[in-house]
Amino acid sequence: MAKSMKEIKKENQFLKRKSEKSDTAHTELVDQLERLKIIREIVEKVEQPENSKRKRTE
Repeated sequence: MAKSMKEIKKENQFLKRKSEKSDTAHTELVDQLERLKIIREIVEKVEQPENSKRKRTE
């Protein structure tokens, strides 16, 4: 059964919106990953002096 142009255009719009949402979600995940990397680096820097203090007291 052949699809009408109206049905094809409607499906195309739906797929475009879905793709845009997916792109946005992907971008947000990448941003979140970058923030987590920065936080991890900060935590490691903070923990390093604490670990060296513990070793000295033991």
